[in-house]
Amino acid sequence: MHCAPTPPGWTSNSPSWPIRTAAGITPVSASASAGSRDLPDGLTRREAELLALIARGMTNPEIARALVLSNHTVKSHINRIFAKTRSRDRAAATQYAQAHDLQ
Repeated sequence: MHCAPTPPGWTSNSPSWPIRTAAGITPVSASASAGSRDLPDGLTRREAELLALIARGMTNPEIARALVLSNHTVKSHINRIFAKTRSRDRAAATQYAQAHDLQ
């Protein structure tokens, strides 16, 4: 099984994931986006993490690069997020994230 390379300074079992910004890679804790609490509407931690990145205004390619995922995987996650949150678009998903403190 092929795994993506781990960014410098990160371990494969790090509790945080890198976020690529203009200034470089900034760690975002899983607890910062998803919290240790139960997530609403059956969202997984990963879906909550993607939802937080959508709420920050990141595009699909930016999310894919930051989380070392394919664009297809990002789209699949987003489609599940939209279904679970009953959101029609990114703006509605962002409002949902804000209302549920998932940003």
